[in-house]
Amino acid sequence: MKGVKQMMKQYSLNAIAETNHAAESDLTYLRKAIDIFNTCYEDHLIYIYGTSGTGKTFLLYSFLKELVGADNNRVLFYRIPDFCDELIGAINNNNRLQFKEMLRQAEILLFDDVDKLANKLATQEEFENLINYYCESASKLMLITGTCSPDDLPLTERLRNRLSWGKVIELKTN
Repeated sequence: MKGVKQMMKQYSLNAIAETNHAAESDLTYLRKAIDIFNTCYEDHLIYIYGTSGTGKTFLLYSFLKELVGADNNRVLFYRIPDFCDELIGAINNNNRLQFKEMLRQAEILLFDDVDKLANKLATQEEFENLINYYCESASKLMLITGTCSPDDLPLTERLRNRLSWGKVIELKTN
């Protein structure tokens, strides 16, 4: 996780350098994002939630952009519907174990819109197992977004509990 921690500490320097081209509201938003990441990098699970338009997906893409440029980081990004499709495809093609291994080999997993796992019990169970694996590993990080707090998600109680294990951050509009 050394590369991740270094990247997060460097994130603020990169964002400041890029703010020459940013509008004032973007600058304020980036400062909030920097504060979030600089305070959370010890956690293995970060759950960010907020209503539509609060910038959760933008934050994930910004983070992804920084990570892709960092050395030695194996990063995977999934919108939850795409994750579900790939998991179902892997199961149908008898490649479930390979899919799980690919996920476990990543150093960092980013998932957008976890609330879209509603009514997908088998997929929720797989996602729960993935969270267990990442939270038990000293060198892994999961960053997950959703529309509401873990307690209010339309998911199984066990998965809601797992999402509360790490740092939980609410994004609000101004």
